Parts: sequence; structure tokens; C-alpha cells
Amino acid sequence: MKKMFALVLMFAFISVPYAVAPAQGPSALYPFSMRYNPDLNLLRVFATPPGYDRYPEQKMTEFQAWLTNLPLLPSAMPVALWNGQIVQSYDSVGGVIDLGVATEQQRDADIPIQLIMEYLRAAKGLGDYPFIVSPKDTMTFNKWLNGTYAFDSRMRLIHQAGPKRDANDDEYYRFMSLVMHFIEGRTLLLNLTPIEEKDIAPGSLYIQFKDDQDSLGHTAVILEVCINPKGEQLLLVGWGGRPARSFAVARPFPISDRIWFTAPELKDRLKEYGPGQFYRFKR
Repeated sequence: MKKMFALVLMFAFISVPYAVAPAQGPSALYPFSMRYNPDLNLLRVFATPPGYDRYPEQKMTEFQAWLTNLPLLPSAMPVALWNGQIVQSYDSVGGVIDLGVATEQQRDADIPIQLIMEYLRAAKGLGDYPFIVSPKDTMTFNKWLNGTYAFDSRMRLIHQAGPKRDANDDEYYRFMSLVMHFIEGRTLLLNLTPIEEKDIAPGSLYIQFKDDQDSLGHTAVILEVCINPKGEQLLLVGWGGRPARSFAVARPFPISDRIWFTAPELKDRLKEYGPGQFYRFKR
């Protein structure tokens, strides 16, 4: 299946000449995209800075390759809340990723979960992927389709077998919303492994919390990495917000004409959220 998906991925991104603007339409790899246009994606829109090379393809997983080609909305689209209220003009961000807000409760910590789910759905690998929602509990889509989740008398999450659900979009988004309900803030860390800055790759996360247990924290997604001959990295970074809003590509601050961050610039840009750490998904 992996080889098949890799071939589909390769075909999808090289079969349409860049100079020809294709008709917008649905994509099997990005079914969530409402305005899919293969010319509007992270790889094609954001040029590699002079003296740097993109993260090596031979080191990428299929998920990382999928992530670095995420579709973007047209450049004039602003950042909006889940209810459509505009909160940032298009010129204050690098771009808005064509990824819908799945629920009004969605937070920046939920976006990595949504990305993993959308990739796994496209790769036909979602069914048994375990989302860790507590130190002792996991949830899978297959179990959701074969019953429901509930709490026992000791408030432990259990799966109750029952009538089978259809594996359709409605059930997929119900399951996504349920997982997002449980995975928020520090719970996300159960699914992650800390990494050093030298190991940052597409799909890595930068997560921060203030020095108190009630801190909601902040989660940024490393969308792309480029490296120069000295081994120095630049990062393309995106995040959502509270309340739920568009997933947008951020800019370093206060330099408004740049889009790539150094790791120190990213930390400084988000310092109000407290000390942070880089992570990757365990699987």
C-alpha cells in the first residue's frame, strides 16, 4: 500500500505542468480542500531562500511529502474564525492553508491531529491508528465504526461494541471531533516524542506552556525545512488559534516581508506562551 500511495503522490504533483493553471476541483490526496489547485501549495508558492536547499526528499516519510504539498487558499483569502468572522487580513500572514475548521472547539493543539487524520484517510491507514487520549486510553476509527466510546463507573474510557457505523464523511468528522475533545494541550504530548533542534523536520511541532498546570499552551506546526551547506535551518511554520480559526502560515515578526523563520526567531515570536520544546509524532 505504501508503494502505491507513493506513486499516487508522485503522479499528483508532477503530472500537471506548472505553467498551466489547472481547473480547480477535488483532490483524492487532499479531500478536505474546498478550492484545490495544485499550483497553490506550500512547495510551489514559497520559494526556497537563496543558499538553502529544501529538506531532502530521500529522508522524507510519505506523511512529510504530503505535508509539504498542502494546498493553499487564493492569496486574497483572510484568516477567519470558525463562524466566518475575519480576524486577520491576508497580507499579515504568508498564506492560509485550505484546511477547514472541523469544529468550533478546535484549537491550535488540534491541528496536528487533524493533519494526521487527513493524511491517514487519504493513505487508507486511519482505521487502526491509535490516538492516545490519556495515559491509559487510546481511540481508533475502526472501534468507533464498530460501536461507541463511553465511560465506565470509574470514569475510564471504554469501547462498547454495538451496531456498525458506515465509514462515511459524517462518521469521520464525528470521530475527529471526539478525538479533538480529548486531545488538547498537554494531552497531545502523550502522542509525541521530544527532539533536538538539529532533528527538526517537516511535521515537527513546537509546543509551549507557561509555568502553571492550567496553561493552555501553544502549538506550532513545522510545515517545511530548508538547510544551507553549514547545516543552518530555516522553518516554514503555521498555527491556528483560540477561538478556532484558519490554519495559516505565519511570518517572522516584525519583519513583514519574510516567511521563513530561524529557530530563535520562532521562539522569540511566540515567547509570550512560555518555554517550548520541539517534538515529533511517535508514529
